[in-house]
Amino acid sequence: MPVGTGAETLTQIPSVPYVIDPAAFFSMTEKQTYQAQALPAPGPGNFVPWNIPRVGVISKLVITFVGTLTISTAAVTPSFLWPYGLLSSFVLAANGQNDLFQVSGLDLDVLRYARYPYFVDHVDFFPGGLGGGTSIAVGSYPLYITWEVPIAIDDTTLGASLFAQSASTNITATLAQEQTANLIATGAAADWAITGNFLMEPVIWEIPVDGQGRLILPDISRLHTVVGLDTNFANTGDVPAALIRTAGQMERLFVRAYGAYPGTPLSAAPGTATTSLIDQIRLQYGGNQKPLQYNPASRLLSVNSQWYGQTLPYDTLCFDLIRENPVRDVLFYQGVTELQAVVTVDAAVVPGVGAKIHTVQESLI
Repeated sequence: MPVGTGAETLTQIPSVPYVIDPAAFFSMTEKQTYQAQALPAPGPGNFVPWNIPRVGVISKLVITFVGTLTISTAAVTPSFLWPYGLLSSFVLAANGQNDLFQVSGLDLDVLRYARYPYFVDHVDFFPGGLGGGTSIAVGSYPLYITWEVPIAIDDTTLGASLFAQSASTNITATLAQEQTANLIATGAAADWAITGNFLMEPVIWEIPVDGQGRLILPDISRLHTVVGLDTNFANTGDVPAALIRTAGQMERLFVRAYGAYPGTPLSAAPGTATTSLIDQIRLQYGGNQKPLQYNPASRLLSVNSQWYGQTLPYDTLCFDLIRENPVRDVLFYQGVTELQAVVTVDAAVVPGVGAKIHTVQESLI
């Protein structure tokens, strides 16, 4: 049975008469994919804001970077952040609730692979390899890089979509571009230049009206949130990473560990050198309750591979509580205390500057 006690929270409602009737909504609505709006890349370490149109019900946002990478003077090898880490931070805020989405480009890329098992990208285009490590020679290279922001919990029910069709609704997105130095493993930052635009494409659903003049809506009584959190560490052995307790329920928990940042993540994969190894991983609450334990941590890696048809990118591990049976497996935040992910770092690892456990909580609140 699910852990804890759940409580539904009505977090956004229209100020005009409405009825939540998913079946009627699906039979009468129309999908609208708006022409993408171009936002000039703000430059390394800078950010750019964007207001989502106040139209209909918003279920998804697709971000596409279209531009050019220019390597001058000498070859450069990208870091593990390349290319999806070009988006260093994405924040989605609805009427002042700034934690609906607060993630990196890597987090969004990992989430896409978890949401669409067996997903293989055949469109994105960039020089070098995923996760860096391949030298890029002097020259100019086209870039086409996409991220998906799943505002709704899924594409079928459209549950937790955002009601945007109101003058009092304010949904904003903020994109930050990664520092050049963090995108480079070897080479000079002066030899690396990226220009282009972030294209913002919302997926919007038309709102039908019934015979009584009421808006007909899908289930907007919940919010879908994806929030990242960093926990720094300087020790080996068990490293607890405290999680955010809020209303609602945990859908998935993604965990990634770094012995130094920027640097290549630690790995749970069999055969990994002990100097970069995650020995064990577990989910824990109440001080000593350990419902999900994986020893060795490669067991969770194997489960993820079975669920998604591949391991997740960037040595990310996932506690997926909705993959098999959401009603049975989800974790309700209000019923637990001291919720944390515990990563056992091998004794041979030498934590460096920026060593951290990066957790990403996907929740329905």
